[in-house]
Amino acid sequence: MVSLTIPLIIYSVIGAAVNTTFIPLLSRNLTQKGKDEMIKFANNVMNILFLFSVAFFLLGFVLSPQIVRIIAHGFYGEKFSLTVKLTRISMFNILALSMTAAFMSILQTLNEFKAPAMVGIALDLPIIIYLILGAKFGIVGLSIATLLGYTMQFIIQIPYLIKHGYKYSYNIDFKDPQVKEMLYLIMPILIGTTVNQINSIIDKTMASSLPTGNISAYNFAINVNSMLYGVFVASIVMVIYPAISREGANKAYDNMKIFIHKGIVSILLIMVPAAVGLFVLKVDILTIFFKRGMFNDNSLNLTAYALSYLLLGLPFYGVRDVFNRAFYGINDTKTPMLNGIVGVLLNITLNLILVRFLGIGGLAFATSISAITTSILLGIALSKRIGGVGGKRIFKSFSKITLAAIIMGFCVFALDSFLKLYLKGFVGMAINLTLSVITGILVYFISLKVLKLEELDDALKLVLRKNNLVVQYEDLHVNIQP
Repeated sequence: MVSLTIPLIIYSVIGAAVNTTFIPLLSRNLTQKGKDEMIKFANNVMNILFLFSVAFFLLGFVLSPQIVRIIAHGFYGEKFSLTVKLTRISMFNILALSMTAAFMSILQTLNEFKAPAMVGIALDLPIIIYLILGAKFGIVGLSIATLLGYTMQFIIQIPYLIKHGYKYSYNIDFKDPQVKEMLYLIMPILIGTTVNQINSIIDKTMASSLPTGNISAYNFAINVNSMLYGVFVASIVMVIYPAISREGANKAYDNMKIFIHKGIVSILLIMVPAAVGLFVLKVDILTIFFKRGMFNDNSLNLTAYALSYLLLGLPFYGVRDVFNRAFYGINDTKTPMLNGIVGVLLNITLNLILVRFLGIGGLAFATSISAITTSILLGIALSKRIGGVGGKRIFKSFSKITLAAIIMGFCVFALDSFLKLYLKGFVGMAINLTLSVITGILVYFISLKVLKLEELDDALKLVLRKNNLVVQYEDLHVNIQP
């Protein structure tokens, strides 16, 4: 929806930057000055953030016609007027999104993950209810339901804040050295995020130059990749980031390495088999979930082709995010920014080369190579900065996980090929997919047990109990070696 574009861009650039820099400073206040001082600092930042949000809201509300002309220059007459109206409604989302980001930062710093994990449900629920009730007020009603969802995202967090002793106070101090420090840390993240947005635009522009259907297929493949990341990786990163920030604030790098190792292995434990399984079953999955309407056989084949190359880099997006968060935890936002710029330049260069030989697959392959390269470079830089990240141990675990995933992949491929001889049609494909996934999971974990992955139990605890992380260092059984 065009009307949601500007609020979401503002949030993705500014909200994400605030969340990333806010948590390390909150952690430092909590560990060095106590909860009361942390809450005082949090209120100061939230009040300043709200003032900026009001300014963006007013500016966007007044300039909505000009904004619509820029991002939807083909809209005229009634369609243009309706889009302007919807954009003005959506501008209210900026206020809710800014407070949601601030509240989530505070709760994550306090090791409270239940409310942050529920924000997605809070957003979707009013929209689902509105659609079930018949959507009598059309797209205007849908925009209002979306606004209500964004409002619910920060409201549901208030009881959890109160439970942890949070009390709001109106204090604004622009001269606070920590506010200035936060602004200093935010700038590289804003630059890095903007560069990534430009990279995304270039990718889609190059895809649009390919034959009809390629850009839609590329977007579908990206969305599948992003969905896997959002469901699994984002949750793990959300859990470990406050812990990394807390240890980084205390310069307790040995403890920090434990969380880095734990986070990376947990991500690899999920994303490597997910990539292998999705590669083997991609046609069945895309057919069941997407093949309808305009998404025909050609769309399916193009999406599967692009997805095959994107899956090569899937596990490394999470690894890179953990390394990024480690740098943020020691108040270094420049290194991730420079790493991001290198990644974008590499991606664009490879795009120009590979698209000639692989078409849409070249764009996807370039993205994966860039993700792998930047992850390795960032890991090397972090290792030099904090005296090692346990690279040998991570590689050993990665090798065992990859081998288990490959064994799983061959078993799933064999079972899928066999079942297709007897199970036909959409229902048969769904049954086949279900049996293949269950079998794959069993084979994968049996293989890990046989290969004796040392971190399996701890990684499973983090994955399965990510909403209530309580870590006792003596129970981790992780001996980090540089």
